[in-house]
Amino acid sequence: MRLTSKMSATHGFVSVLLDELQAIEVNWPAAIDGTDPEGLHQLRVAMRRTRAVIGESKGVLPAVTRRLYSDEFAWLAGSTGPTRDLDVYVIEWPSYVDGMSSKSIEALQPVLDRIELDRAQARTALVAVLQSARANDVIEAWRATLADGRAPAMGEPGSATPVDDIGPSLGQVLAMRFRHAHSRVLDAGRRIDPDSPAEALHELRKDAKKLRYIVDCFSPVLPKKLRNAFGEQMQGLQDNLGEHQDAQVHTSELDTVAHGLIANRRNVDTFIALGRLLERLQQMQISARSEFADRFREYDSPKTKRIVSELLDSLDEAHR
Repeated sequence: MRLTSKMSATHGFVSVLLDELQAIEVNWPAAIDGTDPEGLHQLRVAMRRTRAVIGESKGVLPAVTRRLYSDEFAWLAGSTGPTRDLDVYVIEWPSYVDGMSSKSIEALQPVLDRIELDRAQARTALVAVLQSARANDVIEAWRATLADGRAPAMGEPGSATPVDDIGPSLGQVLAMRFRHAHSRVLDAGRRIDPDSPAEALHELRKDAKKLRYIVDCFSPVLPKKLRNAFGEQMQGLQDNLGEHQDAQVHTSELDTVAHGLIANRRNVDTFIALGRLLERLQQMQISARSEFADRFREYDSPKTKRIVSELLDSLDEAHR
């Protein structure tokens, strides 16, 4: 279905959710197979986009639908997190040890072996979830919900709740959701200072992703030039928050690995190299944190304000 600003919000949201469901189903087998980390990444993105769109569907989809599938996709998406984090760790490993001596890299092999083992265990748990009856029921029920515009509760096919086809237009809803999501990013970012905990940056990263998902999922409704300009304004901030989060997650994983190696009494060379690697990751996190103020200032700027204003005007003009 072609998205337009004047179509009903219900039809627009269902159309987007159907597209994301297709992406989920296409990438599901690859995520189970595990030979290409990109399959899991794309599955995870489609699930997170689905959650974001459901989260913005208040007044568009029935409350029972939003509650049920928000919880179910939170469970599914959550199951992908540990494996994806460790996939990224292995992918980034060459850059983490780049420039270290061959002796240090060799000494770190037990560390990489442990990360690979943790990844294999995380993948086993992930595959068990993706192949479970519950996961299959979620996807089948969600497909049925979107296909016929109804909201059946899983296990209760006779309790479908019709989706109201009468209500605001897609453009009107998007304008409200975009305005609110953008304000949430600004408010959260402006509260962060040098003393804010790392969790504050992580929460801002999630808010920024939700805002980006609104733009990306509903891109046909927005003028291409403006949405591209907005994406460029967001990219620096998102890259910075992603670098900070990856460094934090990988530092934490390395701490866990270190404790395991201590218990197994690994050799001194491994611990010396491990200390150097930990220092590198900590410095990456510090660098990302020190650059945050500049990256956020570039986003919280008159240029972004103008682009946002023009995006909102384009949605308003569609109803004049």
